Parts: sequence; structure tokens; C-alpha cells
Amino acid sequence: MKFDLTPPVQRVIALAIVGAILLLVFQGIVRPIWAASSLHAEQIGMLKRQVLTMRGLAEAAPRFEALSKKLAANPDIQQLTFSAPQATLAVAQLQGQLSQIFAAASAVVTTSQPMPDVREGSLTKISVQSTVEAEVKSLVAALHAIDAARPLLHIDKLVIRDPDGEWANAPQTNAPNKLQIELVVSATMRAP
Repeated sequence: MKFDLTPPVQRVIALAIVGAILLLVFQGIVRPIWAASSLHAEQIGMLKRQVLTMRGLAEAAPRFEALSKKLAANPDIQQLTFSAPQATLAVAQLQGQLSQIFAAASAVVTTSQPMPDVREGSLTKISVQSTVEAEVKSLVAALHAIDAARPLLHIDKLVIRDPDGEWANAPQTNAPNKLQIELVVSATMRAP
């Protein structure tokens, strides 16, 4: 069987074949290249923004270093942290300061032990866990003294028990009206 195609039908078929080929070329080659180039353009824009940010940071670094050195040399700021070459020395200073605070408030420190130190950037957090016996007024005075102390002291944990209270576990030989206080006090230390 033989088909005779007229010239207008041949043109339509030829245009359809050319259109299909162009569509395949567009879908297979042009569209992926276009998508990749737009993705690369976005990445280049992002990298340019990062370069500008890094350049700004690099230009600002000397000013921040000078300000940091100026702040580090300020004696008012130096008084906010303990200065010791080793954390154990700073912990001993912290324990001594807490003992003085509680003695001034007429409280008795029954136990005191250092906690593990934690590195926080260029500073080190030191902590001491203590057990104290005190009356309410003595405890309030000690807490106010800890709040006003220099170097700065932070109370991380505070547990107050009344050994004479109705929920006491067993009768104890402590003096009446004395509270049992467990507290963890921390401070920051910097190397000199």
C-alpha cells in the first residue's frame, strides 16, 4: 500500500518532526544548561556576599582586638573574675572567700568541696559545693554578701532544709532553728 503525501501534508509532517527535535534539544540540552547557570549565578552571588562579610570582619578585627586589650587592662573588669595560673588556686581562693562570707554572717561551713572546672572560651568556670548551718538571718546576710562580692559569684544551686520541720526524716542533734543549706557557688577565672 502506497501513500501519496501532498506537499502541504509533507510540510506539516516535516514541521512536526523539526518541532519534536527542537523540543527534545530544548528539554535535553538547553533547559539543564539554563538551570545549572542560574544555580551557579545564585552560588556566585552568595559567595560574593560572604566575601564582603569576611572582608568587613577582617577590617574590623584590629579595632576589636584593641578594644579587647583595653577592656582586659581595665582594673574594674579585672576585679570581676579570679586571676590564677591554675584552676585549683582559684578554687582555693573561692573557698576562702566563701568561708569568710559565712563566718562574717555567723554561719558554720560544715563541708566544702571543689567541683570540676568548665572551660568557657577564654575563661574557666570554677565551682564549690558547700554545706552550711545557719539561722535565717545569717543565711540572708550571707546571700546578700555573695551577691555583692567581687569577683562576681553565682549561686548555681541552693537547697534549704529545716531539720526541726515536720517533714524531717530523723531527729538530729543540730541546734534548734538552724537551717541546713547545700549550695553550689561558681565564679569565673582567667589566666593572668
